[in-house]
Amino acid sequence: MADNLDIARPIVEIDPATGEFKATPYFETYLYDLVAAIGGEAGTLDHTLLNPASIGTNTHAQIDTHITAGDAHIALTNEHLDWTADQGATNIHTGNYTDWSADQGATNIHSGNYTDTTDHTALDAGTIGVNTHAQIDTAISTAASHISDSNIHLATATTAELEAIANAVNTDASKILGYPVRNTTTGTIVFASGAADGSVWHFYDESTAHTPA
Repeated sequence: MADNLDIARPIVEIDPATGEFKATPYFETYLYDLVAAIGGEAGTLDHTLLNPASIGTNTHAQIDTHITAGDAHIALTNEHLDWTADQGATNIHTGNYTDWSADQGATNIHSGNYTDTTDHTALDAGTIGVNTHAQIDTAISTAASHISDSNIHLATATTAELEAIANAVNTDASKILGYPVRNTTTGTIVFASGAADGSVWHFYDESTAHTPA
């Protein structure tokens, strides 16, 4: 152990070069011996492991040596990976992340981790990709914004009208190959074989149903 500090000797003096206080040579030597006695910078203690019982008595050099030993400090091979570089075959273990390419059942992303602030009342090409299920359901339930029984249009005509070449069902520009018309007399759907006024009407199997005359 270093000798006791001699309080009768000066421990500070003025540095003539800077005009500031500094330790006297005596006090510097005292401090050096004191540090050496407790295993500090000039000490002789040597430790190969850093543990709560000895960490306070290691010198800087001893700590540096210890840290560079790959098996004796926290920087082990797989405990820190540089993800700014290609790690090749080094991957995160599958037990440490969720594979969202597979059905995760009841495992869901917490609502606090995403934001849904867009509200749409109609489904159109510009917004359909950002609608929620509820918004889509609401839009579908609105007759004006979807296809329903009330707004599907299918032309109708009686047997007499289909067979009258001058009737509008035969002369209208909408009559083209495959144009469907529901015969209200028979309840069947027939299809135009062409665009001419006299083009016959076929059943679904292309057999003749009606011939305009």
